[in-house]
Amino acid sequence: MRDVVAKCKAANINTIIVDVKPLAGLVLYASLYPLQYQRQPQRFVRAVNECLSNSQGCMLFGLVYARDYERWEVLKAAFPDPAKAPHQVEPLLSRLRSAAGRQARK
Repeated sequence: MRDVVAKCKAANINTIIVDVKPLAGLVLYASLYPLQYQRQPQRFVRAVNECLSNSQGCMLFGLVYARDYERWEVLKAAFPDPAKAPHQVEPLLSRLRSAAGRQARK
């Protein structure tokens, strides 16, 4: 785990870590703020690839910047196939809600 966080920090990736014990492990999504890569398209490509290779996904905050800085081709290449968002995977959603309910009652 420490290794993943270190790699994300080295690539200037903000990480959000949620420990969900009923899922028998971590659900880890890396996040990017595209404005940080305004004049650095190659660094943006590396950051997206780091997110995908070191976590279960990549969240982009401020997607308008991907449009403004013409990063759609990068994103199309990184995500060639449609995928369901975590909240659309019903068994996962139910288990997360159940775990959150147990946490809230503690």
